[in-house]
Amino acid sequence: MSIRNCRTRAAEFFIALSVVWLICTSLNAQQSDTDADGWAQILGPQRNGRVATDVTIDWQGQPKTLWEKEIGAGFSGPILLANELIVFHRPGEGRAAKLVVEKINADDGKLIWKQEIPTSFRPGMDGDAGPKATPLIDNDHVYCFGPNGELFCLQLKDGKVVWQENVREKFGAAVGYFGCGSSPIVIGKNLLLNVGGQNETSIVAFDKTTGAVEWNAVEDGASYSSPVTCKIKGVDVAVFLTRTRFVGLEAATGKVLFSNKFGKRGPTAIGAMPVLFDETKVLATAAYRCGAVVYDLNQLDVENSEALALKPIWKNAEAFASHYSTPIYFKGHFYGTSGREDIGNGSYRCIDAVSGAVKWDQPNFPVGHSIGIGKQLLVLDHRGKLSLIEANAEQLKLLKSAQVFDGETRAIPAYSDGRLFFRSNARNGKATLKAIKVAE
Repeated sequence: MSIRNCRTRAAEFFIALSVVWLICTSLNAQQSDTDADGWAQILGPQRNGRVATDVTIDWQGQPKTLWEKEIGAGFSGPILLANELIVFHRPGEGRAAKLVVEKINADDGKLIWKQEIPTSFRPGMDGDAGPKATPLIDNDHVYCFGPNGELFCLQLKDGKVVWQENVREKFGAAVGYFGCGSSPIVIGKNLLLNVGGQNETSIVAFDKTTGAVEWNAVEDGASYSSPVTCKIKGVDVAVFLTRTRFVGLEAATGKVLFSNKFGKRGPTAIGAMPVLFDETKVLATAAYRCGAVVYDLNQLDVENSEALALKPIWKNAEAFASHYSTPIYFKGHFYGTSGREDIGNGSYRCIDAVSGAVKWDQPNFPVGHSIGIGKQLLVLDHRGKLSLIEANAEQLKLLKSAQVFDGETRAIPAYSDGRLFFRSNARNGKATLKAIKVAE
């Protein structure tokens, strides 16, 4: 029976539910239509590290290894749609002049297709020759950003190249300390990227179908942070942390809506993504004496032709300082690792989102990535240890932990259907991609 002819309360309910769904989709533009079935972009469906599920994470003894596979160098995290996993890496010991994208069956790790893209990138300060940016799946395409500025679009079904461009050469961008490494975002028909080019090409929008440049804006270098998006007063706003700026742009046109100083010159890097919460508020955090700051984007006058300098709700250099991982927001608080891996002062911390006050701090906790699943936090640190923590603002509640890899694991993991997918860092050009079971 069609909706047009249906007059029951049930039909009215489903119509109302559809309207709510459309509104929620509009308010969360960073979630593509395909993300409901997996982890199709950096930090998951909403780019905030949270999973919309009621599953209880648990394992007995050691999480079961479902499969593992040898891959090449890189810090690029895996992503997946439905049961198809994408991994972006560089095989060999830095001598192989190719980047590799593979589509893999998420059940058994078997290869479906492989695509190779030439590269001339040489290892940066980290000694790693592979890609740093996590890819993005949008409907039937995969978008990747290589360490030497190789931006390209592949067909999801077979890996064929749709378009490609070297944005470092095109816009005069620097490769930075570790190579290019900010993941792109799709908003509407455009693919937005922190390029870090010259002549106001720090942020560039490309037609996602053809690769043609739609607009460019902002004069600054690139960071290793990836953008997010939200809707403010009816306008889709893209929020970026560039090399030294915290900026927001009208996603359709590139008009700069706000621009604030954030970050520092010198041997520093920004890796954590902005965290959107309470619909219009956003947290920015970084190490290297930057700390954390929260703004309310409701300050914006989206019709004003001049960019606004936002006034912070709070700013604190000591409350939270992320080296490269993005904290998780849950019920009025942020949870995550604060401090720097390279000097060993990492801790796991909870702070109040309203005031910035530190609620509790667990010292000597290695820097790592958190995934929020209900009121649980699944944390994979850079030493290969997996911890399960309750998101409790009163005290640290470590539920269990397990050593899931003997080596370094700095890339952002992906979660889907009770499984955690993660990769190690390379030793002599060889790394491991691994799938483990963390929930039934």
